[in-house]
Amino acid sequence: MTPVETDNITQQPFDQFSKQFFNELFKPLKGGVKINYEVHAERRYVDVYWLPSKKAPKKDFKALGLLGRMVSSTCLLEPFRSPLQKDDIKNCFLKLLMVHSVAEKGNNAQPKAEKQKTAQQPTKSLTQLPYLWIFATSVSNAVLNSCCAQPNLADWGEGVYGLPEICHTGD
Repeated sequence: MTPVETDNITQQPFDQFSKQFFNELFKPLKGGVKINYEVHAERRYVDVYWLPSKKAPKKDFKALGLLGRMVSSTCLLEPFRSPLQKDDIKNCFLKLLMVHSVAEKGNNAQPKAEKQKTAQQPTKSLTQLPYLWIFATSVSNAVLNSCCAQPNLADWGEGVYGLPEICHTGD
C-alpha cells in the first residue's frame, strides 16, 4: 500500500470498510463493482445567480411584488418557457447542489493555513445557501407529485409550490 492509501484507511476506516464490504458481498452476483468511481460532470450554467445587496432599499423589493419576495435573499432562478419535465427539475437540483457544494467548501484557492482555519468553522446552514426558484409556464400534476411539490397558498399564493425543506427549492 502506498502512504496515501494508508492515510485514507486510517482517516476514513468506515468508508474503506464499507467499500470492501460491498465489493465482497456483490462478487457472487456477477455484476460490476466500481470502487471510488470518479464522476466527470459536464459544465453546467445557472440561468441567473442573484446576490442581493444589503444596501438595497426594502421598498425596491416590495415594488417587484412576489418576485421581490423571492429575490430578497441569494437565489438561483431557472425559467422555462415550455412545460416543466422531471428531467428539468433534476438538472436544476444538480446545479443547486453544485453551487451549494462550492459554497460549503469555500474557495479552493485559499492558502493551506487559511483552509485549516475555515475547516474548523461549521458549514453553512441551509438558510445561508442560495435558494432555487424554478419558473415554468406550466407543469403537470404528475411532475409536481413526483417531486413532492406542495402548494404554499398561505405564504406565497396560488401557483407557487414548495418542495421538501432539504431541496431548498420552490417552483
